[in-house]
Amino acid sequence: MPATMTTVNNILKELYPGKDIADQLNEEAVGYKRIENTSDGVSTEIGGKYVTFPIRVRRNSGIGYRNELEALPAAGQQGYASVRIGLTYGYGRVRMSGPTMELAATKPQAFANALTKEVSGVRDDLLKDTNRIFYGDGTGTMAVLTTAPAAALTFTVASIQYLNVGDVIDICDKQGNWSYYYRY
Repeated sequence: MPATMTTVNNILKELYPGKDIADQLNEEAVGYKRIENTSDGVSTEIGGKYVTFPIRVRRNSGIGYRNELEALPAAGQQGYASVRIGLTYGYGRVRMSGPTMELAATKPQAFANALTKEVSGVRDDLLKDTNRIFYGDGTGTMAVLTTAPAAALTFTVASIQYLNVGDVIDICDKQGNWSYYYRY
């Protein structure tokens, strides 16, 4: 009987080309990066209960289109306001066993250092969630139910944009009354 792939399977190696783990998740955090890129008007002295910074809230109404030598529109001005936001802190948590850290610490044994990947991953996840908060409505809503939950805890939502596989989600009414949580 000839040797086949089946008969020599136990002596074959598994080769994984590439240098690192390919990320299949969208890590774009536009809102946070816009704030991070400029500190114009934002105090670096953070403390106490609040951070206060100026924002532009109104456009100049003194614009218009005219023919040559026609009267210009009345002058307008920008509108500004001060915003005061209470300090909050984002936290991420990882958990890893000692043997996992030891065995997945170097390239010959793993594609990447498991602890380094977990810590950098939770930092990226926190940044992504911060971006969700920037573009949200201030309630922390991740999805809105479009139908009442079925008996088997099946939900229909308007959008899954902010939901991730494995998320633990609190379900509550518009007044914030908690009913139960569900793992997506």
